Amino acid sequence: MTALARLVFPALRWRNGSFAHERARIDAALAAGVGGFILFGGTSEAVAALTLVLRDIAGRPLLIGADLERGAAQQVRGLTELPPPAALGVLDDLEATAAAGVLTAREAAAVGINWVFAPVCDLDVEPANPIVQTRSFGADPARVAAHAEAWIRACQEHGVLACAKHYPGHGRTTLDSHEGLPDVTASRETLERADLAPFGAALSAGVGSVMAAFVSYSAWDPSGRAAGFSPEILGWLGARRFAGVTVTDALIMGGALAVTLPLFPWIQKRQKSLLGEPIQLPVASCIDARLIIGAAIFGVGWGLAGLCPGPALANLASLSPSIVLFVAAMIAGQWLAIGLNAR
Repeated sequence: MTALARLVFPALRWRNGSFAHERARIDAALAAGVGGFILFGGTSEAVAALTLVLRDIAGRPLLIGADLERGAAQQVRGLTELPPPAALGVLDDLEATAAAGVLTAREAAAVGINWVFAPVCDLDVEPANPIVQTRSFGADPARVAAHAEAWIRACQEHGVLACAKHYPGHGRTTLDSHEGLPDVTASRETLERADLAPFGAALSAGVGSVMAAFVSYSAWDPSGRAAGFSPEILGWLGARRFAGVTVTDALIMGGALAVTLPLFPWIQKRQKSLLGEPIQLPVASCIDARLIIGAAIFGVGWGLAGLCPGPALANLASLSPSIVLFVAAMIAGQWLAIGLNAR
C-alpha cells in the first residue's frame, strides 16, 4: 500500500476559516504513506502552520503543491496576486515573466509549498474554449514557449518544483475537462508543430514535472484514451528522455471519470443498432466504471479486513473509506479504460 500511496496526493481545503476538518483525512493519508498533498485556500499563517505540521507528523519529505498560476495569492490569502499569464504574454517581457516565477516560488516556499502547478503551456487558439483563455501566455507557440521556459527556470532556481500543464495541450478544446472528456481532432503533425512546442521548451528548461490532460487526441491515439492514460501520448515525453515527474490532473474531474463502458458491447462491436444505424455512446450515457469497480473493491477489502485479522488488513481497516476508495478506483478505472479502449 505504501509504495502505491506515494503516488497519491489528496486535496486539503480551507473551510470555515480552518483546516481543522481535514485532520482525520490527514492522519489516514499519512498512515497510508501518501507522497504529499495539494492545498486549496487558507491564510499565509494557516498554510505555513499546516505544512509544518504535515512534515512533522510524516517524519519524511513531502511534496506539497498548489495551483499558483497567478501568483501565490491565487490560493493563499495575504500573499501576492500577479497578472494572469495572458497579460504577461501581451506584455511580452521575458524578464517580467521570470520575475513572476521568482516571486511565486519565494512566497510559496515561505509557507511550505514546494510544488507549483504552473505554468500553463496550452495555446489560446480556440475562442470557444471554456477553461484555458487567460491562463495561457497566448496563441503563438514560440511566444508561449519562451514565456513558459522563462517562468520555469526562474521558479526552479528558487527551490520550487514547476509543472508544465496540460500536456499535450488543452487549448483546442470546446469542453472543460472538469465536466467531461474533450476530444482534440487536430492531426499529430499540427500538434507537433504548434501545441507541443511549449512543452518541448519546458523540457529544455529542465521542468521538474509535467501534468497530463484528461483530453483525448483521436488522431494521435485512436483508442480515445485521455492523454493521462495513453501510453502512446505519454511516450512522447519518454522519447525525449524526460526524467521528471509525470502527474495526472485531478482524478475527480469529468475527463478522468469518463471511462467508456458500453452497455451493449455485442452491438457496439457490429457498430450498428437494431435499426441498422451506427451507435453513438456519448460520455453522459456511459457507466462510471471507475467508481463502480472502486466501490466493489473497497467493499470486498473492507469486509476481509473485518473478518481476517492481520497487520496488512488491520492497516486497511484503519484507513478512511475515502482513501481506500480513491486508490482502488484509480487503479481499477485506469486498468478498465486501457483494457476496453484497446479492444
